[in-house]
Amino acid sequence: MTDRPAYTARELSAPDMRTVWHNQVGWEHAQASDAAGEGCLEIGFAGGGVVLRNTRRPALMLACSFAEWDIFARAVQTGEFERFRSLPAQSGAV
Repeated sequence: MTDRPAYTARELSAPDMRTVWHNQVGWEHAQASDAAGEGCLEIGFAGGGVVLRNTRRPALMLACSFAEWDIFARAVQTGEFERFRSLPAQSGAV
């Protein structure tokens, strides 16, 4: 047996972003980000999937299916990406 849930066809399907604009999504960001929400990642739901963006470049969006987001979120919760928390900031990063 596996911890991975069985996903429906809808949850596995890629979002249709052809008609979604960044200003049409109800964006949310972490409470730990600064008060203005500048320089943070935001998440929203659009086109039948999950959408991510950086507030510094709001028109650029990364879309994924609900299943892809669930798999990623579970990996974060289990500490799979902890090694990235201690990486030094790189100069010139956007």
